[in-house]
Amino acid sequence: MSITNYDLPLPSEKYEKDMIGWVSTAIQEGERTIQSEPMYKEIEQAISYIMGEQSDKSRPSGLSNVYDNRIKHIVMQQVSALTDLRPLSGFKTENDRFQAQAEILNKLGSAWWTNSQADMSLGDIIKYAAGPGTGYGEIHWDAAAAQGQGDIRLVPRDPRDVLPIRATLTGGVQDWEGVIIRTAATVNELQGRFPEKAHRIRATRDAAV
Repeated sequence: MSITNYDLPLPSEKYEKDMIGWVSTAIQEGERTIQSEPMYKEIEQAISYIMGEQSDKSRPSGLSNVYDNRIKHIVMQQVSALTDLRPLSGFKTENDRFQAQAEILNKLGSAWWTNSQADMSLGDIIKYAAGPGTGYGEIHWDAAAAQGQGDIRLVPRDPRDVLPIRATLTGGVQDWEGVIIRTAATVNELQGRFPEKAHRIRATRDAAV
């Protein structure tokens, strides 16, 4: 018999309160960590500059306002060069009994790369890296993908929305105790995912419905 999340007992109010308190504290600590980075204050300006907002206030009003955005052109060239080729990865086994399974996994990997348009997502990750200096990709299961059959997705994330949990000064993300990924969702989506808490879910801004 399969067990869904609705069959499990709901946590106590005290546990829920303690968990929300812990998450709130972790978010604050994570935000302070990334905001302490020297580049953090320049992220918005860097992104805007690449997007073409390169006006110079000291420029005489009589001169043309036409700009040749060479920076964006260079970034797009880099994205194209780094995403044109499929990553060289695969499955290999020294046991002949599992050779067929290895071939199947390799074919599935190639098909996923094409069907999920992972190269487009990788391109967006590289664009983040070109501006803020850091790009993150979240790999997660999307139940609505593949016409409702579900599939793995590669999702680009703004580095300002990837909050470290007790980040270390050495190494990378794998050395942290965890991460909190901040993302926007509609009220209807969250109420559908957590029906037992639907009455407590409210929009935090007018755009959320």
